Amino acid sequence: MHFPRSVSEEEARVEPVPAARGANGHETVLVVEDHPQVRRAVTSMLRRAGYALLEAGDGDEALAASAAHRGRIDLVVTDIVMPRMNGRVLAERLRAQRPDLRVIFMSGYTEDIVVHQGVLDSGVDFIQKPVTADVLLPRVRAVLDRPR
Repeated sequence: MHFPRSVSEEEARVEPVPAARGANGHETVLVVEDHPQVRRAVTSMLRRAGYALLEAGDGDEALAASAAHRGRIDLVVTDIVMPRMNGRVLAERLRAQRPDLRVIFMSGYTEDIVVHQGVLDSGVDFIQKPVTADVLLPRVRAVLDRPR
């Protein structure tokens, strides 16, 4: 392999990519995911970024966690397709208890498929799995910072 010794000054001039503004947080996030490995990965990313976490493996656990938590829950990050209760129904039930709650939906299906199948309305906050910190953290911050 042969690598050039240097690059021209013009090629070296690269605009810096701004860091995700305020990607770290302090808010409380409820993560609802029926696959334990995915739930651990998402909660780990959020915990490292400073968020307080509640976890649930399904909708019933999420409703119980919300009822038991006396403090504020700022955001729910939930899978859409789960046994017994899908993410959309869960979000509706949680918002009945906590009207200011923000929601980000996750799915292994593309947003286009989820919207066209009538599972979600267009314009909702959606992340396609598998999710990385580079996608998750800025989206969480943006949703939390959005005016109510």
